[in-house]
Amino acid sequence: MLYGLIIILISSSCSTIQINYHRDRILKKYSDDYKIYLDSSLIELKNYYLDRNNVKSVVRDKSKKAIHIDRDSMIEFLEFKEYFLEIKNDRMVILNGIPVESEKGKNLKVSPKSLMEITVLKNDSINSQLFHRNYKDVIIFRIQE
Repeated sequence: MLYGLIIILISSSCSTIQINYHRDRILKKYSDDYKIYLDSSLIELKNYYLDRNNVKSVVRDKSKKAIHIDRDSMIEFLEFKEYFLEIKNDRMVILNGIPVESEKGKNLKVSPKSLMEITVLKNDSINSQLFHRNYKDVIIFRIQE
């Protein structure tokens, strides 16, 4: 009886646990079942790219099925909404090697320090065989995950 009480106390006290910030792991393991909060605001992590060095803590609350991510400083995000409004059918955007549709791109928010590289390929340097259609230009974003 005493051992059962001890086990119940230990298991109930461990409903929250500190975890490391690995965006892909969190998305893969928790995004379906858990709500994800960034500085107390409910977010869809698939739309956010955070600077790892600015993440203060990541806490998994098993009982509430929530992940709480807190940042050291409240740096404003770069929003791609305005940029994707200008994207037309003759341009392609690639994010970390994956083509991004206009609708998904409008929701992206990127921490400025996680943006590592932007490359613009103009029509004369694009191999149309690679993309199976002609694009005016291709914009490639490389972001730290």
